[in-house]
Amino acid sequence: MIINTVETEKQNFFLNKLLLNDKPLLFVGPTGTGKSAITNAFLLELPKEKYIPNNVNFSAQTSANQTQDIIFSKLDRSVYLTEIFILVGLVISVSVYVQ
Repeated sequence: MIINTVETEKQNFFLNKLLLNDKPLLFVGPTGTGKSAITNAFLLELPKEKYIPNNVNFSAQTSANQTQDIIFSKLDRSVYLTEIFILVGLVISVSVYVQ
């Protein structure tokens, strides 16, 4: 459960204004400030017929190729991938556009 504060509302504002208008977005800040939780909650609220939220956990040892393989292995072959937004926190949150 996300309790709305001034900071969560600011983050939701930028998610709505930028991400939903095809602009890349990156949140940075100290550990434990809710970047990933708020972003994941936002992604899960997107319309399921248009977006497929996909969370990928990784460590400092995870390579770029491994990350790409994990993301693409979770995609349905019938989905036409037009763009990926990666929001980095403790978890990579990927939203995939479905046509």
